[in-house]
Amino acid sequence: MPSGLAMTILGANHQVKDDRDDKALQKTLEAIKKELDSNFKCKVPGTPHDDLFEDYSDARKTNFLDNLDLFVEDAKEAVEVEKNQLKASRLWQKHLGDKFPDGEDVDMDKKEKELKALKASILSNTAYSQKDNTITEDSSGVKNQPHKNYGG
Repeated sequence: MPSGLAMTILGANHQVKDDRDDKALQKTLEAIKKELDSNFKCKVPGTPHDDLFEDYSDARKTNFLDNLDLFVEDAKEAVEVEKNQLKASRLWQKHLGDKFPDGEDVDMDKKEKELKALKASILSNTAYSQKDNTITEDSSGVKNQPHKNYGG
């Protein structure tokens, strides 16, 4: 793997922003890969503008690009395919290490669907908060108050 300096330069030069950190990292990795596939250089952005990759042997270059390909593939799977946060976090941990936190063992598509289903009852003022901290239309709980804070 390249030095931390090289990885920092690549990350800074190819950073892609997104509201979600996982998508931002995925897109940044894809941008780095695209650049290095066409031009395998990493110039220091200061005098004397050394290329940190100029002394890389073919084997070292191939090893780095192969590992970058695997990282990009796992990032894509974690963001676009895997619906369970815990399983997605395992993909990230393969490349970022075991200090990368575990995600929740939750199916995010199912959770999103449940939240969207609640949206109508919350907005129509028919939602009730239950003792187990869930929101339902079961009137045994505490009736939710209408939302009155519209920003500003």
